[in-house]
Amino acid sequence: MTPLDIAQAYYLALYGKEFEQVRAVAAPDMVFEDPTALAESGLASQLDSLAAFLDYMAANLGEDTTVRIVKSFASNDRVVLYVEITGTASAQYFGGPAHEAVEVKAEGLTVLQIHKGRVIRHTDYFDYPALNAFVAAQLR
Repeated sequence: MTPLDIAQAYYLALYGKEFEQVRAVAAPDMVFEDPTALAESGLASQLDSLAAFLDYMAANLGEDTTVRIVKSFASNDRVVLYVEITGTASAQYFGGPAHEAVEVKAEGLTVLQIHKGRVIRHTDYFDYPALNAFVAAQLR
């Protein structure tokens, strides 16, 4: 598999909650980071193991979440994915009531570092201001 194949398989399995497939292509000590995560959102900005990241995703990824890889390219040991993610989430992540769900639409870049056929670093850069504005319009 090429680094691009590995990255796409990893990402689609991750958002499909096919965590065994994720484990097959990601290193156990993989680092996840999201330097664009807003502190008040409760989103993780860094997790230092695959197990911690998958636990986080299992608890926070909605059943109706879908991902579309819009564009991708590989350069050296990095793969860049431009993605669109849609689904629903608890309104509490956006300052609303916990018992309400809101539609979410997020666009961003994911940079995956591949070493010896495994994902060793997953870095997200999402447009959180646009996501928050989209959700805020639903909470009015």
